Amino acid sequence: MAKLSFITAPTFTARVAIPVPGKKPVEVEFTFKGRDRDQFREYLDASAGKEDVDALLDTITGWELENEFCREEVDRMILFYPASPRVIIQKYITEISGVRLGN
Repeated sequence: MAKLSFITAPTFTARVAIPVPGKKPVEVEFTFKGRDRDQFREYLDASAGKEDVDALLDTITGWELENEFCREEVDRMILFYPASPRVIIQKYITEISGVRLGN
């Protein structure tokens, strides 16, 4: 019998390839907020127009980096790795919706 729960986990983890200018991407594990379908729709609706740091803080709850997970360090990540918000949120949407991008 398959084990499929109908309760949304509060968090889940996934690895994201963070683009590093001039180098290969670096894989980082993030802890993402779990959401059911209705919560996910609300998240998407509320995300429009948010600053990158606010969007990320509404998406992730932690990471496997040496830097402390806090607003200032998320801002620093965005400063040094400007593509990071896009790939992190894209991974989150892919994981929640179950849609795989590309081949």
